[in-house]
Amino acid sequence: MKPDKIKTNTYAHSSISDETFYENIKSFKDFDGSSNEINYFDVPSDWIIIMTDIKNSTEAILKGQYKDVNIIGAACIAAVENSIKDRLIPSSFGGDGASFIIPPTKLEQVKIALGKVQNSSHQKFKLELRISIIPVKNIIQQGYSIKVAKFELAPNKFIAKFSGGGLSYAEKLMKKDSQYQIITQNEELCSFDNLSCRWKPIKNKNGTILTLIAVANQFEVYEKIIQKFNDILGKDASKINPIKNNQLEYKNIKQMLNEEYRFEQKTFSLKMLLRTLEIVFCYLVFNIGRNYLPKKLKDYKNSMMSHSDFRKFEDGIKMVVDCSIEEKEKILEELELLSQKNEIKYGVHESENALMTCFVTKISDGGHIHFIDGDNGGYALAAKQMKKKFV
Repeated sequence: MKPDKIKTNTYAHSSISDETFYENIKSFKDFDGSSNEINYFDVPSDWIIIMTDIKNSTEAILKGQYKDVNIIGAACIAAVENSIKDRLIPSSFGGDGASFIIPPTKLEQVKIALGKVQNSSHQKFKLELRISIIPVKNIIQQGYSIKVAKFELAPNKFIAKFSGGGLSYAEKLMKKDSQYQIITQNEELCSFDNLSCRWKPIKNKNGTILTLIAVANQFEVYEKIIQKFNDILGKDASKINPIKNNQLEYKNIKQMLNEEYRFEQKTFSLKMLLRTLEIVFCYLVFNIGRNYLPKKLKDYKNSMMSHSDFRKFEDGIKMVVDCSIEEKEKILEELELLSQKNEIKYGVHESENALMTCFVTKISDGGHIHFIDGDNGGYALAAKQMKKKFV
């Protein structure tokens, strides 16, 4: 199913350089705007797509490594953003990997950063991270387009939305064409700076956690899908957001240390000691002292919901929502009706809990983001179901 071409804007302000393209496009604040073509701008043709994913991620998930898969996917975003601090670039967390579109001047530093994640993924997590570099112009030459929108998730924090079918086509190239894949030539490991996953799985409050992917063959269908979801779930994002501030609880210290020793290049090092002290401090503050948090930490914890990336648009709608069983059944009914009309293909995964992986550079507004996936496979298994159902 090849996505329909949509009319979008070409950003053509000669007073700025191509590197500032994403920074300077107009943002929007209502998720419904994801289905409005006016919010999308053509990516410059000399930019480069970087895609990562865990090879055989489904097998890893079935073996119980679903949280490890999430960590590596989020680590890719953390590594790239840590390496590019002077530019805002469009990126997207996909559960078992991530996608970026960058200006060519940033390519070498991004390759180095992701190469370190690739090494850590293999050595510390026993997972094979695939990295592909695909020029945007190659995608355009095949009749696809790559368009990006800038969604303001929270004050000064933006999430990219993608349309045009180009990113989906790039994913296919990544998996089938080895000419785009790279393997790092050095052995340096990733430091996982600013990345953590210390919160316990977050149990549903409304009945179930539903992870869904819906891909339409006409862009106009997305407006219909979002409207139907609004009719079923309501417009209050806090109701369906899996993150509920009063439900957040840290894992125990031993569990966090067992997970995060893999984040450091050396188990016995000053950095690991500092990480250990940070873990102990955060456990004492967020678990034992949760009712007596200093204002800054209380504000941070209360803002995690608004900084959670639980709804995406990446050549299709992707969501992890906390809904009732009745709401889930209505959503599945609507998706199936659209599928029978050959308007969409879709996949879903249901779980008791949601998982959260945090990338925190600072605790003030705009300085943190929390990647959400469904427990026990989430996006990866929803995608697998969609592929199996719509062969």
